[in-house]
Amino acid sequence: MKKQDADKWFRRMQNRNVHHDIVQEAIKLATKEINAGHWHGYAEEIYYKDGFPCIRWQDGHCAHYNVVKGTVY
Repeated sequence: MKKQDADKWFRRMQNRNVHHDIVQEAIKLATKEINAGHWHGYAEEIYYKDGFPCIRWQDGHCAHYNVVKGTVY
């Protein structure tokens, strides 16, 4: 996948005080999920919830990203 393809999923995403480095790691994990077939529309916002970065997607789905372990829940 080209970088431009990944950028279009996240360009509208609003950042709610999540550090840039954490955002980039969460985007990498989210891109893996999208490529695996877990599509929830475009990213709407990223914020912290329960101590993890969370991306809220266009369809209302919220995914938590553990950037240390590289997992999604």
